[in-house]
Amino acid sequence: MSSLHEMYHPCSDKKNMSVLQLDEQKALRDNSTKNEIEELVESNTSTYNSNDNIENIVRSSNENKIGPDISEDTRLNMKRPFMTTTSQRFMNSIHDIENAFKPSSDCSEFGGLDFMNNLTNSMTSLLSDKSKSELIVGKYHDLEINVARNVRIVVDKLPNPPALELIIQSELHDDLNSTEFWTKQTKDLTVLEQMQNNVTIDPNALDQCKEFIEYPVLLVDSKVEHANWWFFLVELLQYYITVAGVQDLIEGNYGVESDLRVLYTFDDKQYQLSFTDAYEFLFSDRRTRDSRQIWKLEPQNDLKALGGSSNEHCFKTLIWSTFRPVGKYSLLSNTRHDNDHCFSSIIYSFASQLKASLHIPVLPKPEKPRVVWVARDTSEMANPTPWQNMRIFNNQKTVIFYLAAVCKKEGIDFIVADFYGEKSKTAFQEQALFVSRANIMIGMHGAGLNMFMFMPFNSVVVELHVGSTINQKNSVNFVNHITEGKYIPKNVFINRGQLRSGEVSTALDEAIAAWYKLSN
Repeated sequence: MSSLHEMYHPCSDKKNMSVLQLDEQKALRDNSTKNEIEELVESNTSTYNSNDNIENIVRSSNENKIGPDISEDTRLNMKRPFMTTTSQRFMNSIHDIENAFKPSSDCSEFGGLDFMNNLTNSMTSLLSDKSKSELIVGKYHDLEINVARNVRIVVDKLPNPPALELIIQSELHDDLNSTEFWTKQTKDLTVLEQMQNNVTIDPNALDQCKEFIEYPVLLVDSKVEHANWWFFLVELLQYYITVAGVQDLIEGNYGVESDLRVLYTFDDKQYQLSFTDAYEFLFSDRRTRDSRQIWKLEPQNDLKALGGSSNEHCFKTLIWSTFRPVGKYSLLSNTRHDNDHCFSSIIYSFASQLKASLHIPVLPKPEKPRVVWVARDTSEMANPTPWQNMRIFNNQKTVIFYLAAVCKKEGIDFIVADFYGEKSKTAFQEQALFVSRANIMIGMHGAGLNMFMFMPFNSVVVELHVGSTINQKNSVNFVNHITEGKYIPKNVFINRGQLRSGEVSTALDEAIAAWYKLSN
């Protein structure tokens, strides 16, 4: 019986050809195809000058395209019980995934159930039983998670960014002993780090609370990345772990009596960016943009101070986390480390739940792949750093046209993700949905390749490296942590601003062959 690779490889004419026959025919066709495409590119390159829109090039390449039909949602045929919706508790998802993949104990401690158990087992109450407020803190490696119940927050809107004061009610002024739990930061403090340094004990703290915000609130810290896909996803994962770690503590309210909502502590400029929506897609059960900045909440209890520059709010349940994603134990790391080979049920669950929250369907593996090229902004407006400048090449449109012609020749759909310039404000969910249509991602090393997280797990990513970028392990580490995909590094050379299309095409050929060998 023919293998899947033999039956569906785009270079095969007959289903029952042997591998040797396929290889011989492929070599002959590769030579003729290469000559035809090079002639085609040479004759048309002048047509696609630097002022042309990439969409026009790709549109011409996809005429009479042959690709998977995604109009029919057949995800019900896929047996993935942990790929449901975000209404499923995150810890249940992690548990189901770990049982399905059964990682080693070392890997589970790195990024699985053992990690979560160690985190939740570290949860300690910082207040005595006599306190009417409750403050529970957990810390494992570089991650700190916090749950506060029955507390008051003063929001001082005068500083920039505004400042928060956490007020807890206790009869004992020396009741709080947080020094051994909260890591003290001294430079570039975030709003929540400042709040942790500004805790007040007041025996009458709750007496002024005529009403409380009843629903659980997740506070998102002020230092959140909105321009770089890599750091954005690293920080979003932090909050995923936080909510998963505290869900047992808010059980009975979360998704039942009242829904978790999000409050942001960052400024207006960050708040207006579309990447903010990711927190509501993933965490807010209300499924609408009803979250806001904490200092934009309507005043409660008629509590105002400092001539109206301050509001006060009383919360039944507050959740927050402080984390600086530079430590050794960041689950998503861009460097080589002892556990970079490990399957991680946390990361797999995070990617699964994030895709489910965006309504990205789980579809059967198509007959042929779809390829997405992650484009780079090569304009003067990009103002690249020296690190970015080493990866810029001037013939990107020629490379795109070349790859589009290769894919058209094989009946493979080809798209380009170019979310910069006029498209830089494209909504977060629209960018994610766009790349989710692909099965093979290819592009120069950069943060954009981390959109691979939104593609099917059994996909291929080709990372083109120049010089020292080979030391950056973002993409390969993620692929290792989900195990089902394939990572292909390719060293290329940029000579006088020109990237050789043939080198990129060779890498794409390898990716297509690898994709056919991946399991369904």
